[in-house]
Amino acid sequence: MPAHFSRAARLARAGLILPPALLGVASMLGLPLRSGVEALTWAVALAGFAAAGWMAGRPLSPRRGVAAGTAAAFAAGGAIVTPSFHALQGLSGRESAVAVVAGVAGGFALGFALAGAATAAIAGARGPGLRAAALISALGGGLGGLIAVLPSLWSRLGLSGPIAAYAGMAVAVLAFLAGIIVPFRLIGTAVARAAPR
Repeated sequence: MPAHFSRAARLARAGLILPPALLGVASMLGLPLRSGVEALTWAVALAGFAAAGWMAGRPLSPRRGVAAGTAAAFAAGGAIVTPSFHALQGLSGRESAVAVVAGVAGGFALGFALAGAATAAIAGARGPGLRAAALISALGGGLGGLIAVLPSLWSRLGLSGPIAAYAGMAVAVLAFLAGIIVPFRLIGTAVARAAPR
């Protein structure tokens, strides 16, 4: 089940990265799309999280309502994670590093805790199992947020030169991939442990 959740994370990642990528392409082409990007960012990100929840929830039960419930749970969690993720795109570098880390990691922890706890409840977890799933999901989300903020912290080091530039790109790619995969994988692990057998 954790591997299935990790594969589902690809849909959430696509939902988060597609709007900024479209804005970049539009900007290169000289098209004035900025006014509609905010709505597009939210719509695509939430659709990506909902699709990831649907994909992750399908193995839990053959009943259609289970996948729909997990889709809604992940969309709700995505509504908290998305602004935390997109806040990283607009940083000037003059913000307090502590505030950036706390805001992003906190948003990820809260969003993924909601998604994980709701998914575990849908899978039939109750009592201590449900609480453990919520805690593991929150920890996974917080860890994902810490990973996602690494490029911002890297840029504050003020390193220059080609090696530093390549290392910065590697950190950015790693942070984007692992910042979403890690929470999804831990939610999958938590749900697998909490769900009644």
